[in-house]
Amino acid sequence: MGVTITHSAMMPLDAEVSYGDRIEVDGEVYQLQSDPLSSTHSAIARATVRKTPFDETTS
Repeated sequence: MGVTITHSAMMPLDAEVSYGDRIEVDGEVYQLQSDPLSSTHSAIARATVRKTPFDETTS
């Protein structure tokens, strides 16, 4: 898809986020590039994200 994955995100299983959502952490904005995935032995979901350039249109 031409997108460079720059980070992985870990969040609680009940976090209401999905592909394309933008999250802000410590003043930095990231866009989810996958839906959060959880494993049966973890209480944490993981997703791939990329740091969002500030000149990109946000919705």
